[in-house]
Amino acid sequence: MRLPFVPSEVLAEALREDPERVGEAIARAALGAWEDPRAQQAAMGLLRAAASHEGAAAMLRQFVRASVIAPIAEAIGTPDAEVRAALVASQMVGVAMARYLVRIEPLASASVEDIVRAIAPTLQRYLTGAIRPPEPPRHRRRG
Repeated sequence: MRLPFVPSEVLAEALREDPERVGEAIARAALGAWEDPRAQQAAMGLLRAAASHEGAAAMLRQFVRASVIAPIAEAIGTPDAEVRAALVASQMVGVAMARYLVRIEPLASASVEDIVRAIAPTLQRYLTGAIRPPEPPRHRRRG
């Protein structure tokens, strides 16, 4: 994946923040990186391709897992860390799509700080708050 920044490096700095403020740090770091027009173009191209081609989706999944979910899960270090990290990644991908790809107002024209203030508490809850992890899939009995 060709981006003008290295997501794991951007995250590494954010993950060194005070654990009670790391949600805000992740939001600010991600949005700050995505504000670069080159980053927007590259990231949105990847999202468009993943939405319409399974091969591209598999590549993006692997990239997000290695570059975003794994570093966050390692920093959290709890038994449910992977679920928490995946929730953070899903929130950030959704914000990126709404702001930069679909350009949903008022997100598209909001300041980075306004968006950080809005999503940081949710990210923080995913990271350190009470969550109810999804239950494993149940296999349907055929009969």
